[in-house]
Amino acid sequence: MKITNITITIIMIILMTTIVQAATLSCQQITDASITIPQFSSSNVEIRCTASGGSVSNVQIIPNPDPSSGLTIVNSQTMSTSITDQSSGTAKWTITGNSPNDYVMSYTVSSSATNSWSGSDETEIEVSSPAQLAVDYQSPPSTYTSGDTLDLKISNIGGTTANNVRIKLNSGTQLNFPISISAGSTASYSWTSTTGYDEADTYTTYVYIGDSLQDSASTTVAADSSEESSDDNSEIDAGGAGGAGGAGGAGGAGGTFTEEEETTTQETTTQTETKKDVVIATKEILIEKIIPEQQTPQKIESEDIDVEEITLQVNSEMNAVKLNVKKYEAKPKNSGIFKGNAYQYLEINLGDAKKENLDSAKIKFKVKKSWAKQKGITKEQIALYRYTTKWDELKTQFINEDEENYYFEAQTPGFSYFIIGTQTKEETNLQPEETNEKDNVDENTNETQATFVQTIQTNPIVIIVVVIVLLVSIYLIVNHAKKRVLNHPSKKEKK
Repeated sequence: MKITNITITIIMIILMTTIVQAATLSCQQITDASITIPQFSSSNVEIRCTASGGSVSNVQIIPNPDPSSGLTIVNSQTMSTSITDQSSGTAKWTITGNSPNDYVMSYTVSSSATNSWSGSDETEIEVSSPAQLAVDYQSPPSTYTSGDTLDLKISNIGGTTANNVRIKLNSGTQLNFPISISAGSTASYSWTSTTGYDEADTYTTYVYIGDSLQDSASTTVAADSSEESSDDNSEIDAGGAGGAGGAGGAGGAGGTFTEEEETTTQETTTQTETKKDVVIATKEILIEKIIPEQQTPQKIESEDIDVEEITLQVNSEMNAVKLNVKKYEAKPKNSGIFKGNAYQYLEINLGDAKKENLDSAKIKFKVKKSWAKQKGITKEQIALYRYTTKWDELKTQFINEDEENYYFEAQTPGFSYFIIGTQTKEETNLQPEETNEKDNVDENTNETQATFVQTIQTNPIVIIVVVIVLLVSIYLIVNHAKKRVLNHPSKKEKK
C-alpha cells in the first residue's frame, strides 16, 4: 500500500490535534475572594483544581501573602499531587490575622499540565483591629432626683463588633448591655433614678467587653438645697448609704433595674453607624500667616509621627492656618486597598482653610532602618503615597541617613491620607503605551504561538508525542522514497 504525502499530513494533523487537547488544570477559589478577619482571629481559604483532557501529576499550590508578614498561614488540607481526568483536588489554609493591615494573597500553581484560573487568582484579606470601647456622659444634670437620667454614649473605636458588652455604675454589679456595638458605631444608654432622693455624689460608669475593662467616665452632681431633698437624703442615709451603688444597691441610686425598666432602656438604645478610625498621635501647628513665594518650613516635633517637616507653597495670602497631622493605628476605612508594606498611616490637612489656596507642599519624613531590614526592603523602594481615588505614589527623593533612620523628601499637590511605605509594582500607576491595530493583531498571533509553545514546554507527555510524530514522519518519508526507487529503476538498470 502506498503512503502518499497527503496521508502523512493527515496523520500529523491528527497527532497535533491530540497535542492541542493535552491535559489542563483549572483552579478556582471556593471561598470568597475578599475576606475580613478581626485581629487574632482566623478564617479559611479554599482552592479547588480540576483536571481535564487527561490525568495531571506533580500538582502543587503555594500561597504568597503580600505583605509577607502579619499573617499566620497553616495548611489544613493538602492538594493531592495527582488528579485524574475530570476529577478535582482541594487545598485549604487557615489564615490568622496578627497585625491590622490589608493583604493580597496570590498563589503559585505548578503541575505536569497547562495551568489556568477560573475567576480571581488572588485573595484580598483585611485584618481589622479588635473592638475597643470608650464611654462618656452626655450633658449630665446638676442634680439627680427621681425620674432624672444620667445619659451615656458608648463608642466602639476599634475595628470589629463588640459583643458581650457589660456596664456597671460605681461599685454595683455588672449588667449586660442589651445590644452589640459594631465597629465605628456609638450607642446610647441611661441610668434612671428610681428611689426619689437627691445626693451629692460622683457617679462613675465602667464599660467592659466580657470581663475586660475598656473605659470609665465620671460625673459629679450637687445636692438639692430644698427641704424635700433634705428628707430624701435622710432616707438614703437610713437606707445604708447604698448610694449610687451600682444601678441600685440597697436603697438605690442609678436605678434598680427591674424587667420593665430594662425593657424601657432597650427601647431608647440607639446605634449610629458613624465609622471612626483610631488616631494614636496628633500634632497641630497654628501658622499666623503664609505668603506666596515665601516658604517657611514647619517643624513637626512628635515622638510618634515620623514626619519631620512640612513646607507649604500657596498662591494667595493665608492667615491663622491650622496645620494638622494625624497618625492612625491602621489604614483609614474610607481609603482604598494598599498592596505593600505600610510604615505609617497619616492624615495631613489645613483645617478650615481653602484648599484651592494651596499649590503644593514638600514633606520631609524618616523611616527606621530596623523596619526596612525586617521587611527586607531597600531605601530605594520607600516612598510616600497619597490617597485620591487610589493610592498614588508621590515623587520621593532619598536625602540622607544616620545610624537609625533613612531620611526622605516628597512633593505633593495637596493633602489627604498618606502612607509611608512601599507598594507592589503592579499597583504603581503607569500610563499605558499607545498601540495600533497592527500591533494588536501581532500580539494575538504571538499569544497563540506562545500558548502552544508553553503547552509543549510545561507537559512532558506532549514532548514525547512530538518526538514520536517526528520519528514516524521521517520513517514514512524515507520508506516511501525507497519504494519509489524500487518500483522505478533507472534507465541504466533497464538496459
